[in-house]
Amino acid sequence: MPNWAGYDTASFLYSVPGICNPNGYNLAKYTTLHYTQSANKYFARYFLTPGTFSPFDPAEINAMRIATFYALMPISDPTYARMTTGGTTGKTYGQQDATTTLNNIASALNSGQGLVVPSSRIVYVYLDIEQGYPITNWYWEGWSETIYNTYVPGIGAPFYLAVYANPNDTTTMNMLKGYNADAQHKCYGLWSTQPSASKTNCPWCNNAPPPGWSSAQGFSGLPLQHWQYAINPICVSGTCDSCRPTVDQDQSDPSSDMALYMLQVT
Repeated sequence: MPNWAGYDTASFLYSVPGICNPNGYNLAKYTTLHYTQSANKYFARYFLTPGTFSPFDPAEINAMRIATFYALMPISDPTYARMTTGGTTGKTYGQQDATTTLNNIASALNSGQGLVVPSSRIVYVYLDIEQGYPITNWYWEGWSETIYNTYVPGIGAPFYLAVYANPNDTTTMNMLKGYNADAQHKCYGLWSTQPSASKTNCPWCNNAPPPGWSSAQGFSGLPLQHWQYAINPICVSGTCDSCRPTVDQDQSDPSSDMALYMLQVT
């Protein structure tokens, strides 16, 4: 199976980095010039409005195409206040945020920019659960059942529930694991944020191969699909420099072709 190199960012992919960029490359192209991990690569972007980070703009699709990125992983990034709300209000928030996320995905697919569903007819949507903001089971139930049961016109229901989370957040992990027998609330995939490098110690800033998948930390009972191993790895000395693009670095499970479950750029 191909080893997919991934990047995620809160910035628009058509934005132009203002430093060390005399040719005016967009962020997607700029990333390929600085990180040469793999010919198989994807970007992860946000699809919730209003969310925590900048939402995906269909105009980014062409920026991906120029930089030869052909796979796009959708993220749903609720505000911290909404995802930590309990009771029926929390469940309603989850339902609303999931609906908005799916509507934005459908809008991108129907934009005429060349974004399509994969041949598998399955797309994983990752709920962004940031460390320190424990999601309530109410929000999860509202979000997950809406993602699982909603049919997008002309697309069907290829959406599966997954999360971006720190596996050391045992409260959240165990809550999700508790739904393993419940199809419409089950977490089908984990994107683990467990960086092995930081801004002050970032061996993965250079063009060396990424750390081995065997170092990725998951959580028993939740399928580990992706690993975010470096957060915005920019250093000002040593092997790294301030010209590096402001993107996080990821990789996917090499035993599965995870691009088969992402949106595709044609």
